[in-house]
Amino acid sequence: MHFCVPQLANQPVIDLSLVAVKSIRTHSSASGLTHHQLPKRRKTCTTRCSELALAHQAAFRHCTQTLLRMAAETVYSISPLPQPLPSHFHRHHRLCHLFDSARRGTTRHRGFPNLKHRNKGKSQLFRTRSETITQPIPLLHPTDVISVSQVLDAPSLQDDFYLNLVDWSSNNILAVALGSAVYLWNAYTGMVTQCFSSEHSVSAVAWVQKGTHLAIGLSSGKVEIFDTNPCKRVRTMSGHDNRVGALCWNGCMLTSGSRDHKILNRDTTSPSQFTSVLSGHKQEVCGLKWSPDGTHLASGGNDNKLLLWSAARQNTFYRKYSEHTAAVKAIAWSPHEAGILVSGGGTADRTLRFWNINHATSFKSIDSGSQVCNLGWSQNVNEIVSTHGYSQNQIVLWRYPSMARIATLTGHTTRVLFLAISPDGQNIVTGAGDENLRFWHVWPAKKADNENRDVRGTLSTIGSQIR
Repeated sequence: MHFCVPQLANQPVIDLSLVAVKSIRTHSSASGLTHHQLPKRRKTCTTRCSELALAHQAAFRHCTQTLLRMAAETVYSISPLPQPLPSHFHRHHRLCHLFDSARRGTTRHRGFPNLKHRNKGKSQLFRTRSETITQPIPLLHPTDVISVSQVLDAPSLQDDFYLNLVDWSSNNILAVALGSAVYLWNAYTGMVTQCFSSEHSVSAVAWVQKGTHLAIGLSSGKVEIFDTNPCKRVRTMSGHDNRVGALCWNGCMLTSGSRDHKILNRDTTSPSQFTSVLSGHKQEVCGLKWSPDGTHLASGGNDNKLLLWSAARQNTFYRKYSEHTAAVKAIAWSPHEAGILVSGGGTADRTLRFWNINHATSFKSIDSGSQVCNLGWSQNVNEIVSTHGYSQNQIVLWRYPSMARIATLTGHTTRVLFLAISPDGQNIVTGAGDENLRFWHVWPAKKADNENRDVRGTLSTIGSQIR
């Protein structure tokens, strides 16, 4: 067990060694044993060891309680501890076993078998880890203790900057593309379902804003649309000549971006394969985001350009931003202020740039220090999350508009290429080339939802709360 107790100015320091020694002596005495008398008792070795173990267990509990109390009195107030995990989460589970079982023909799982091991030299299956993340900078929220609420193994998760392989639906279902298959993970039940399999590798997944339809982009250039309840193919759409690495919904309109430099708008209610072609990028299109009101589309490409398109006139872009010096994959619109968006550049750029669609230049620029892979703008609070690759492989929370760093989260060992936000806006999931999915509880609930919030939440009931 770890405790993150930052040292604040003019605050007393807690000496953990004194707390521990005092606790051991207190509880040893309470059991009729002193520190010097324990070894001299004329009892069997087993009895003495048992008594000593009980004394130290009691001391550890007392030490923990004392530490929390002292921290609350001298440094800051500690948030209530999270509720116990549901019973099925206590069974050590990892996605990899479920995926292996799915390949053998069993596609739906509710229970989880006992802990097993892979072949010699490989890591364990079903391992659920909880890690406390220390902050290299002063905390701006004095009650924050950020921890990973869950870590799931995702074998064959591609280590490719230009792909978008993870997305979280409004129904609390996480879609993950692993190789040539797509799996759905229910955040309420932990059940995993294999939804799709192909001879071509999957290059993008995207959920419709509200509903059960999932769009799947393939390396062949085709786009598959599935109704996931039940898991059934609705239609296959063509039009691209190369892999589809970016997908984004706007109501019943699906927009796809490809390595063939084209962007296609597709009306999924029409029999036509696409309704318009947007040409403007000179290299692969790797980022697509519609504005919250559905009137503007932002596209980023490997040509280092950020283009803005209007839903009213889709044939030509109305704004071209060229300030980035590397690929633009990370894009996020502000849900709090109309017409404001942020974009992030690749390894040679590393900057976060903020734009107003009514102006031709960036009004704010921040050097993040490493490759920007993804961006997300919280709906609950005016904060931004960014994930990074070379060279720091970290996740950063920013407060807008000051762009002060709130927290820096580490744990992934390779580029953090994928990001999705839970439907309640409190949790994020990150994926990396280390084949891990990490869940983080980073934001509070919406103020209007605090009193009438669903008791199940999403992962907030099984993770460590930080606010």
